Amino acid sequence: MTTQAPGPWVEQWLSPERFSTYLRLAGGSRIRALTLHEWNTCVNAALLHDFAHLEVGLRNMYNRALLGAHIQGDNHWTDTRSTALLFPHATRTHADMEKARRAAGGPSVSLARVMGPPDCQRVGTTVARY
Repeated sequence: MTTQAPGPWVEQWLSPERFSTYLRLAGGSRIRALTLHEWNTCVNAALLHDFAHLEVGLRNMYNRALLGAHIQGDNHWTDTRSTALLFPHATRTHADMEKARRAAGGPSVSLARVMGPPDCQRVGTTVARY
């Protein structure tokens, strides 16, 4: 750890408002404030790792639960009639879903391509495996 107090670059980098929070918590010590910010960054990085695993697990759990939740005549829960039944108050329209399916390559493409970011759809990569 450095013994020289960090200069004004810290406020330029983090913003005066953000760094002032750390300064207050560190009792006005710029060295301790920057060390506290670094510690906070490390904690955030560790949590994001776990959150990423949690997000994938939850997404796959929802997908497994929804796979059998389509009505007769539909092939998937994202088909128009099944989506309307499952999510009657959805903010996105069923036309949006159909447009996304067509843009991704039609009804036979994987759900990951339908739900994935446009750049992944364009290059044909898979966003997630279900």
